[in-house]
Amino acid sequence: MTSAPPRTPPSSAGKGYSMLPPVPAPLQRLFDLFPLRTLPANALPAAASLSFFSSCSSPSPDEGPALFVFTTDDAARRGAPSFNPSCLKWQTYLRARRVPHRTVPSTNHASPSGALPFLLVAPAPEAGAGPKSSPSAQQQQQQQPKYIAASALPAYIASHAPAAPTTAAAAAADQPAQDPRAALYAALLETAVRPAYLHALYIVTANTPLMQDLYVNPSTRSRPVRASLSRQLRRAAEAEVRRAVVAASGGRSPLDAEDPARLLAEARAAFAALAELLSANSRTASEEQQQEQQQQQRKETFFFGGDGQGGPGLFDASVFAYTHLLLGGELAWADRSLAQAAEEFPALVEHRRRVYEACWGRSA
Repeated sequence: MTSAPPRTPPSSAGKGYSMLPPVPAPLQRLFDLFPLRTLPANALPAAASLSFFSSCSSPSPDEGPALFVFTTDDAARRGAPSFNPSCLKWQTYLRARRVPHRTVPSTNHASPSGALPFLLVAPAPEAGAGPKSSPSAQQQQQQQPKYIAASALPAYIASHAPAAPTTAAAAAADQPAQDPRAALYAALLETAVRPAYLHALYIVTANTPLMQDLYVNPSTRSRPVRASLSRQLRRAAEAEVRRAVVAASGGRSPLDAEDPARLLAEARAAFAALAELLSANSRTASEEQQQEQQQQQRKETFFFGGDGQGGPGLFDASVFAYTHLLLGGELAWADRSLAQAAEEFPALVEHRRRVYEACWGRSA
């Protein structure tokens, strides 16, 4: 009598063996009729997307694309400047180049890239197109609003500004971006002015109520949630400040990287360099003009010649994004150390006023 070989459990890959309990017969028949499949992600339905786009706009449909920025409902209706430097930069440049748009209150969570600002452009209506009961997927995709991230805004603005070149090569950048000094001064903004601004708004305790009014309180009424959001914003700002200081120090991390006195001193030095650049522009311009035109030329001076047509350019908008929030009187700074540093330079104060009048058409 021979013993039978020991039985081994069937492989998990074998048919009929599963770690899960068997599916009841009625349910199995249902799955057979309607098998489960993983489908590709669908685009937002055309009707829904157009409804969303129109719901974000003001009553008039002719006000242009929607620029999603940090702002309030009232400020958006008035087209007032955003309270966020990154948003204000592009809002200012759109207005400087006379590109039609409207502002829409938003947050980073609403952006496909996770950051503001971004632009939504309504699809152009098809000429002579009548109502269709069941548009195809391709037609639905074509009817989606076009999303334009901040990185793509220069090309969009250049190609949609009045009397602007239409080719992509000609529209790649305006006059300021072609000046070899522009990149150096742009880096100065990022490594000196921006860290000081972040520190002043998010880390200086005296300005915490202002930070909360702008970025925290509109999101929730819960005190614990507000406290948590404030801590998160402060920690994120501290990390950003340290990264900027390390980058400016050639990869080294100074012991006083987050020292308020150091940050303020470097911001003041940056303001001084910007003011000197403006003064140099004014002197150069005045030498090229007749004596009777000197005063008028100074009033129209912008960084690197502005947009080349007597108006502010992209770098002017970048500087204005900080100087206006510090000096414009719209934000209630309790600690005005950084604002006072900018006020020490009349050229920057006057530049802020000129850019505001050029873009918003009135004094502020």
